[in-house]
Amino acid sequence: MLPMKILIVDDSLDNRLLLQTLLKSAGYGDVLMAASAREALSRLGVEEGTPVSFRNLRENAAHAGPEDVDLVLMDFMMPEMDGTEACRRIKSVERLRDIPIIVVTAKTEPVDLQAAFDSGAMDYITKPVNKVALLARVASALNLKREMDTRKTRERELAEKTGIWSRPSKRSRCCGGSSRSARPARRSGTTRATGNKSRRTSRNGQKPCSVTASAKIA
Repeated sequence: MLPMKILIVDDSLDNRLLLQTLLKSAGYGDVLMAASAREALSRLGVEEGTPVSFRNLRENAAHAGPEDVDLVLMDFMMPEMDGTEACRRIKSVERLRDIPIIVVTAKTEPVDLQAAFDSGAMDYITKPVNKVALLARVASALNLKREMDTRKTRERELAEKTGIWSRPSKRSRCCGGSSRSARPARRSGTTRATGNKSRRTSRNGQKPCSVTASAKIA
């Protein structure tokens, strides 16, 4: 059983059950289902308060609240809201942008496929669904998702390490230490050097002043 979560979005119960059966037979055990685009958005936490059908409450009895999904299989043609609009809304949410979406459609016209890609879908599967094509595209999409998750984890770890290394320098500035103790020493040294120069200047300046004064008296 693979630890990846897949959401199937289709208004046809037969299509949902078919996709679920094919995926579970390949080892994908965590499969969710939504009977409409709005229900899928609700499950993802995009639209709060969207009603979930009673039938799908039974289909997804083990799950509640917004889901962390790794892949979405989205039907292209659905009532109320089609797959392209659902894709756009999912991709408009920052935390959901990296979720790959595969459109499942009976349409194969270039215009329709281009519309699906423009809305954020990464791939498509034609109906009737071919098991080999389905599993190949699902495996490819999930591999991509794993790579993105790994990259995010590395970037987060690097950011944490960078933060740890930067803290000592901030503490040394805020707290007492060698940095502060060194500064007074430099200031005292500068004062002494300045004092010596002033003394030398005053000594050198006294002689001309005294000569000038004596010349005036004379």
